[in-house]
Amino acid sequence: MVDVRAATADDLATVAEIKTRALREDASDQYDATQLDAIAPTPPDPDAYRSILERQEFTLVVAETANDVRGFGCLHADDGQIHAVFVSPAAMGEDVGTTLLEALERRAAAAGRDDLWLHSTLNARGFYARHGYATGERTTVGADPEIPVVRMHKEI
Repeated sequence: MVDVRAATADDLATVAEIKTRALREDASDQYDATQLDAIAPTPPDPDAYRSILERQEFTLVVAETANDVRGFGCLHADDGQIHAVFVSPAAMGEDVGTTLLEALERRAAAAGRDDLWLHSTLNARGFYARHGYATGERTTVGADPEIPVVRMHKEI
């Protein structure tokens, strides 16, 4: 069973590790080395999520199985943006991503949102599409280097 709970400062190293491993193992065919270094630094940087954890407008959650963090998600409910859903490569196929996404959608609905949007990494488009997110324009985030992403949207 996958449980979702609010992230704590003690989770940040694991959160950073999950993001780096997920992108380096699952997106290496979509992004070049410079892009991967920008979005999935090695070593992982736990401080990248510290400010998100401390800001009230963000919801940062982790998914656990047997007290082992297997993934995380981040939502900015005010503007309806899902900032992240990442799953440990070892937990792929265990419904961790689905559980996280559904938890973020419930939190957004409870905050009064009726729609959500996100910038999907190129490798994750299919995951979001399977969960009802419509594909929008291909765009980039970041400046140096630019990271290709796909804007996606869902009415909830």
